[in-house]
Amino acid sequence: MKTDRLWVLLLLFSIFAVSLSCGLAEYRYKGDKLYTQTVDLAGIDLVEMQLGSADVKIVAGEPGEARFEIRKAYRASSKKYIDELLDKTQITFEKQGSRLIVRQESKKTSRLHSLARGYVRVRIVAYLPDIPLEISTGSGDVRVNHRQAHLKVLTGSGDGVIDGADSGFEWRSGSGDIHLGSVNGDVTVNTGSGDVTISEIRGKFDGSSGSGDFSIEHVEGDFNIATGSGDVAIDESVGDAYIRTSSGDVSLGSHKGNAHVSTTSGEIDLATYTETNEIDLKSSSGDIAVVLYGASVTLDITTSSGAITTKVPIVVKEASRRHLLGIGGDGRLKLTIVTSSGDVSVRQGTV
Repeated sequence: MKTDRLWVLLLLFSIFAVSLSCGLAEYRYKGDKLYTQTVDLAGIDLVEMQLGSADVKIVAGEPGEARFEIRKAYRASSKKYIDELLDKTQITFEKQGSRLIVRQESKKTSRLHSLARGYVRVRIVAYLPDIPLEISTGSGDVRVNHRQAHLKVLTGSGDGVIDGADSGFEWRSGSGDIHLGSVNGDVTVNTGSGDVTISEIRGKFDGSSGSGDFSIEHVEGDFNIATGSGDVAIDESVGDAYIRTSSGDVSLGSHKGNAHVSTTSGEIDLATYTETNEIDLKSSSGDIAVVLYGASVTLDITTSSGAITTKVPIVVKEASRRHLLGIGGDGRLKLTIVTSSGDVSVRQGTV
């Protein structure tokens, strides 16, 4: 029995030692190698990039051709492994009808085998004219300079940056963060747990996330945002707003247009103008605070156990501990607020 225990201990120690040596492997040889490829785009109306772990940057190129700079940065434990590592990952180019397919292909090896020899990180800079582009990547990051043609991106865990775009695009990510600059066109963004940061959108926006936050400086167009536990913060917005979140907070700093906002346990903060619009705010346990720029409002507030505080000039039609109905001016803005246990505050702001 003691002998069996000894063998088990020796086996566990051996596995630990191998893992430790691989994890602490010293990569004495470091460097990179640059490859270039130019492809004629005659008859091509779509470029597809199917990548795994490679990072990619899209830059404006010359009409009629696509140029690729492929840099392979290697780390090797021995000089004899360098060529093997560089050959492990290849970038291929294939024309299929009117499509150009750029694909990352890697040879499969065991993890311990790879760690002992080293690794290669691939970075691609693609100089492309403004033709439709589709990018899919597993863990690689994606960066796109200003584009005027349609763009579609699908990433697993890689982060994404778009400096600017003059056409609509679609971006779907598993866990990577997404940063957008100024966009003129309709945008669709879907992420599992990554955050979404946007400078400006002029067009329709449709965003969804499991637990990621949405932070937008300016949006001009209707927008629909749904998130599980992430927060939504929009500094300035013009258009109809539809926002749903479970436990995240919602903040609309300066909104013009209809708005329908609902959250389970998050708080809602909204500032809006008293124009001819309808605003519905609902929360189960979160507080709701509203700032009104103007005095023309029909105010309808209902709460189960929360407190109601109003600092706006209205004629009260109905008032109780749980309900308030009042009209200010000609009542153009229809403001309806419903909460279960959260407090409600409505006050008048100054422009």
